[in-house]
Amino acid sequence: MTKKTRKLIKPKQAVTAKRKPRAEASKKVRVNRPFARKRTKPSIKELITQPFGERIETPDHEQIPLLGMHIVRDLFTAGRIPMFLLIIIFFSAMSVVLTTHLTRQAIDHKNQALTAREKLDDEWRNLIIEENSLSEHSRVQKVAVSELEMTRPDSDKEVLVKLK
Repeated sequence: MTKKTRKLIKPKQAVTAKRKPRAEASKKVRVNRPFARKRTKPSIKELITQPFGERIETPDHEQIPLLGMHIVRDLFTAGRIPMFLLIIIFFSAMSVVLTTHLTRQAIDHKNQALTAREKLDDEWRNLIIEENSLSEHSRVQKVAVSELEMTRPDSDKEVLVKLK
């Protein structure tokens, strides 16, 4: 950009002490700006393609800071408390979700343990019933006579041993 000194022409400020008639109030005052160019806003494409934190330069060499930088600057200056509260709310919500997840896992683990306990109790009852049925005297006698061919000894073949 070449350095040219430009004279800024400011519009005349209207005097507000006296009221103008309605017909004159509706007229707009135009200021002659000989060196002023028409301002053009940057396009959306220019805004998107610029890296974060840089400024966009308009055709009249005016630099416009990006909206993202304004937002970040406002968050760390005027919006400290709301940002802090937002972070607290976020972590609180995440802790609620985590606690709920861990609670559901613990309940599921407890239900699985109770199911396994019920299966073991049923198996234990069946084993007790089987033990009782196998230890009955009538069955033991029947197996001894039929399978092992055992008989009761005669009284004359019995030998008594006396202990001191």
